[in-house]
Amino acid sequence: MKAIKTLALAFCLLAFVGSVDAQRRSVDVTFEVDGKEVDQEFRILLYVDNKVIEPTRVGKSFVVPPELKDHEKVHVRFLSGKYDLSFDPVYAPKFETRWVVGIDNPPFDSENTDAEDPPEKRKRLLVIWYIVFAPSDGDGTRLVVKVYK
Repeated sequence: MKAIKTLALAFCLLAFVGSVDAQRRSVDVTFEVDGKEVDQEFRILLYVDNKVIEPTRVGKSFVVPPELKDHEKVHVRFLSGKYDLSFDPVYAPKFETRWVVGIDNPPFDSENTDAEDPPEKRKRLLVIWYIVFAPSDGDGTRLVVKVYK
């Protein structure tokens, strides 16, 4: 009888741990420069309610902090090596996708540029950084930031 109670308790604990872990969402992050993946450490900082939150990192992912659950959008900062990239706003549903954070140096990828930009504006463009939000199904979206001289 004692063995059955111990087994039942162990089962309940495993079920509880599994349900807590299932509630914990994480975002997989890939970093690339000029279309090539870069394998280097990075940090993510989230700015919410005048607070800076650095989420827990697990490999190439970060755990979505519970503080984000009541927010429609947040400011995201990505730091890696010499790069300090800022993205604002990033909407809550984007934390349910895989992210590809990238740097695009000249000559620029056409996916990151706007053909309607006048030539004089394109000449002043120094660098582009972006996040591709790739859902597990369907097409993704892209948040692009252009840095000019």
